[in-house]
Amino acid sequence: MTSDTVVFGIDIESGYSRVSRREPKYAVAILKNGVFIDEYRFIPLTRLIRLIWEYRPCKVATDNVLELVRGMDELVKLSTILPSDTVIVQVTGWGRELEDIRLVASKHGIQIPRGKLSPIETAKLCALLADKGIGWIVKPVADRTKILVTRGRCVAHGGMSLNRFQRSVRVSVLRVTREVKDILEKNGLEYDLIMKRSVGGLEKSVFIVYASADTVSRLVKPLNTKSVKIIVKPYVKKIPFEQLKSEATGVKGLILGLDPGITVGVALVDLDGKPVLAYSSKNLDRFDIIETVSKLGKVVIVSTDKKKPSEFVKKISSALGAELYVPEEDISVDEKEHIASLVQKQYSWIRVKDNHVRDALAAAYKAYYSIADKLRSIDAKLKDIELDIDKERIRIEVVRGKDFAQALEEALMDYIKSIISSRRVETDINMEISEENYIERIKELKARIAYLETQVRKLENEIKIRDSIIEDLKQEYRRVRFEEQMHISDRRIYALEQEISSLRREIEKKDILLNELYNKVKLFEDFIKKIINGKALAVPRIKNLCLSSINSLINEYPNINLVYVDEIYPIDSNAFNLLRKMRIAVLTLRCYGDLYKEMKVPILETRPLAVFDDFVIVARGFEKDIDNMWKIIEEIESREEFEKILKLIKSYQEERRKTLS
Repeated sequence: MTSDTVVFGIDIESGYSRVSRREPKYAVAILKNGVFIDEYRFIPLTRLIRLIWEYRPCKVATDNVLELVRGMDELVKLSTILPSDTVIVQVTGWGRELEDIRLVASKHGIQIPRGKLSPIETAKLCALLADKGIGWIVKPVADRTKILVTRGRCVAHGGMSLNRFQRSVRVSVLRVTREVKDILEKNGLEYDLIMKRSVGGLEKSVFIVYASADTVSRLVKPLNTKSVKIIVKPYVKKIPFEQLKSEATGVKGLILGLDPGITVGVALVDLDGKPVLAYSSKNLDRFDIIETVSKLGKVVIVSTDKKKPSEFVKKISSALGAELYVPEEDISVDEKEHIASLVQKQYSWIRVKDNHVRDALAAAYKAYYSIADKLRSIDAKLKDIELDIDKERIRIEVVRGKDFAQALEEALMDYIKSIISSRRVETDINMEISEENYIERIKELKARIAYLETQVRKLENEIKIRDSIIEDLKQEYRRVRFEEQMHISDRRIYALEQEISSLRREIEKKDILLNELYNKVKLFEDFIKKIINGKALAVPRIKNLCLSSINSLINEYPNINLVYVDEIYPIDSNAFNLLRKMRIAVLTLRCYGDLYKEMKVPILETRPLAVFDDFVIVARGFEKDIDNMWKIIEEIESREEFEKILKLIKSYQEERRKTLS
């Protein structure tokens, strides 16, 4: 059984305004499961909030959130006192995409009354649109807190114990980082972790925790010792707005390249391969990046230069609802430099100020190259369509995996609806012009001017604050430059230590090789002693018994009388004839029985003491067996020779007898 869906539509009553001194009154329409069940007129904000808690709607919809609050600060407060499962929706769009509510309603097939809309009619339209999933939701950003774990004091000066003290500090930073990480994970707090590694430990680490400073401070206490320091700072951000429906019209498709770390590199490339943005900054968190790129278009692909993407990259990809592109192998420095050089030549306004920007730009273009053929195919199909449809939306949907025909059909349907509705709404709007409307509009504009003047003063104050921050950053930059110069010697020492480690590894390899050679020398000494003492014999070795191998052996060893053969088969009769002629016996690992009688060459089974590439070492004592085999072979040959002579005599006698007769 499904739960009931309740949506509130609200609009401020005529004659009331949030910028006036009078308490504003509202018209409220309550929609339940697609049917209006109640409506209220002229109710104050306090009663509106009580009704929201009574009905607990999933959405509170309006055509202008500034009718509920005076500004962003009040909007934050209002979002915190509503039920956790209730969101505020502005159905008319946001920023540049703001539209008249009647135009929005007509686009989505909602019938609107003719003439000027009353507040309750506007409230009903808001409820119906939000129920269809139209509009932008106010999405409060969770409080964020930064935890900085760093060294307790400067370690740039010191005596002979400086290196040892520096290593102990880095180990302490690493230990405290792990303790903080365990605390956050134990209490189920979501966080991003960025670390600056060094020899033996960490220089510093930064946690961006997605929880309030009060919550984090109860778990992680500030610390300041001579070796390590923990600083807990709150983050305060404005509320971003996010589109309620999944697909936006008129937005640019983007590819986001990221290079995560203490300094994060960010690059945006559109679906035409043109760079949109490329910068780097320290300690950027997920929300900072998402808020920045979301203002520029729809991110369809998030990419990185590593074949194993970090959790930071994966979380941003998931939050943006984008595909994650991962290269098959880490992108090499040469390829990154090549891509960055090509981009800078074609787009001179792009500044690749550091390696982080370069890596992010290379990652974005690598992802673009992977879909370039698909985009060209889409553009070729769209080229013949002369209608003013949202072609960028089609490209975005196809890149995200949708079929081209389906994406085109949806874009055409929206185009047809917009043509029909815009003509009808323009006619309705023109009918409303009257003197009363002008007077009311003038009042609204005066109130708007007063509000904007307040905003201008507020912005001027913010500019002064930012100028002060810029001056502080300049001083911080000068301090960091000084520290970098002081740490040049540290980097040199680190490079030398790495070189020493590499040389030590080479020495270890040489030692292993020397040990192996020493063992071989000892083994050869033992064999040589046995050979000298007459207990062993070195015999030439061949793998297969063939005529060419035997000829080579005879040329190299003219007085050879023994040969060791790995495998006799297949039998080469010419080779055996040569062995018999040169009176060379064969040693082998296998037993071949009486084969030696057939081939008339001794073939003796023996097990070598050692086997080398060109010879084997065998124990002596087999000579008598070889001699016996030769004797047997000689007897066989004598017998065969005798039988041959007898055969000749018989043949001669037979021929003589025939002649005499």
